[in-house]
Amino acid sequence: MVLLFKQIGLFKGGGVVMYLPDNKIRELINGEILNNALLENVQQVSYDLRTGDFHEKRKRCDAVDIRPGNSIFVSSVEEINLPRHLVAQVSLRNSWIRKGLLLDSPVYFPGHKTHIYYRLTNLAGETVHLKKEDGLAQIYFLKVDGEASEDYDGGFKDESRASIIGDMDVYRADDKRMKKAVKPIKTLEQHIYVNVLALLAIFVGISTIAQTVLNAKGVASLIESCLVECASFSVLFLLITLLMPNKVKWWVYCIPIVIVVVCVIVLLKHEAWSMGPLFVLNAVSN
Repeated sequence: MVLLFKQIGLFKGGGVVMYLPDNKIRELINGEILNNALLENVQQVSYDLRTGDFHEKRKRCDAVDIRPGNSIFVSSVEEINLPRHLVAQVSLRNSWIRKGLLLDSPVYFPGHKTHIYYRLTNLAGETVHLKKEDGLAQIYFLKVDGEASEDYDGGFKDESRASIIGDMDVYRADDKRMKKAVKPIKTLEQHIYVNVLALLAIFVGISTIAQTVLNAKGVASLIESCLVECASFSVLFLLITLLMPNKVKWWVYCIPIVIVVVCVIVLLKHEAWSMGPLFVLNAVSN
């Protein structure tokens, strides 16, 4: 913490950072440094912030349920307008620390004018319900040893209300990650099924061709049977290709179609076609 204070200029020449007490905080309220504030919310060295809005799923709401592991942004009713000799810090009230909440907040630099924004994360094992009436956080004012040379000029200057605060639903994020992980698994599963089917088709084709060669009664019968089987397995290859999850190039589909056409043309020109139109059925049955 000391190192952080040194980095932001809270220590200068060995000076000590001082928390403002209650009477000084009341002076801040009267001096329009802490605006929209209630005097009864002043504590010994802090001020109890009131909740303006909960920011959930890019919307403002009056109450919210924070599921375990989820975070939510909260904005305050009060607004600070820090002079060059003050910085402000926000912390979670003790009762909510004991309930498993964690608060993250920036250090508000000298010259910063804004409503207070902080993030609450649910570290508990159950959902925590919050509403505007709950006192969640408190703000401390620290005096700089001297003054900053210039006012804060960051990206969140003069921010009356946050425009968009990101969605911090870890369940939704996990669901997206799971969908991204499941999709490749399903694709891999389809590839495995297609490859198994292709291997079975190859074994069946080899077995059928071997059986045809053994049972062939002549060269003509062997040629006819092989042509029919080649055409049949080309059609089977086309069907297997259509089942593949990742579409292939168009010419891959053309290969089995061309083979089928060539086989039919050769069969038509073969002298065995004189057997009649039932030739193909006869060859398949044989």
